[in-house]
Amino acid sequence: MLIALLGSYFGLKTKGGAKGVGESSTAAVVTSAVLIVIVDYYLGEWLL
Repeated sequence: MLIALLGSYFGLKTKGGAKGVGESSTAAVVTSAVLIVIVDYYLGEWLL
């Protein structure tokens, strides 16, 4: 769900044609990866 929300957010605010799409998709992937690590850590601490 986190990946879908971030992808949609970055995709909807994209401007600038093909270059903007590339920058937005890169930003979405990097942000998703970082947030997945953070959320995984906190869920692990909370559940274990």
